[in-house]
Amino acid sequence: MKKLAVLALALVLLPQAAFADARPVSVYMNGINITEGTETLKPILRDDRNYLPLRAVAEDMGMKVDWNAEKRVVTVGEKERGITMTIGKKTYTKAGKAVQMDVAPFIEADRTYVPMRFVAEGMDIPVDWDKEQRMAVVGSYAKKTDFDEADRVQAEGYSYILPKAWRDRIVVTKKGNDLVFYDKVNSTDGFGRIGQMQVEKDPVQIPVPTILLGKAEGGYRVFTFASDVQVKDIEDKTLTESYATARADVQELLKTYRAE
Repeated sequence: MKKLAVLALALVLLPQAAFADARPVSVYMNGINITEGTETLKPILRDDRNYLPLRAVAEDMGMKVDWNAEKRVVTVGEKERGITMTIGKKTYTKAGKAVQMDVAPFIEADRTYVPMRFVAEGMDIPVDWDKEQRMAVVGSYAKKTDFDEADRVQAEGYSYILPKAWRDRIVVTKKGNDLVFYDKVNSTDGFGRIGQMQVEKDPVQIPVPTILLGKAEGGYRVFTFASDVQVKDIEDKTLTESYATARADVQELLKTYRAE
């Protein structure tokens, strides 16, 4: 599922005039904005469809892509579960069956662009399009883990797992309706803030590294990471290693996020 989700990047049908006047489309893949700060992953609007450069996206996410230059055919994913598209043809093949499209892949500036609506359909991956915020949400940051469900923590409208073994190094405090996560070792000196779980209507505008966890009342539940130095003495190896470990642990436990 993780590999297949890489390719179902957008289901975007946008009028040409509106696209010209609005801000660029953002694509969240498995919780991460993959179009932020990059030119190679920016969408192209053509034939009233949103296209993304397939190879750049696939290779960035570790997806297998095979290109037959002679036949101008691109195969995405494993043969048994993947899809095949031909440049200029309005059909794609899945499991030996041809599926009709109303648009076709094309090549521009040595990049292969595909109509992502049909890639999504071909991979059976749900894609959510937020017209107001001009963002496509593909897949989810949440993943299956080996954590014990008995350690699941209930919050208002959602839950997550904080393993008992980690509770001696991660501190969670409530700030209004938000949760703030700290590295326990550094928090004793007024530092150690890892980040905050909060609801934002427009995640794209958040100026710090962010993980999109899912929809919530009023917008999206996100985790925003602290952008400043959160270690009292960066020369202290014990403090820096403690913070790095706790931060990595929080990124893992966020994979257990579940809307309730």
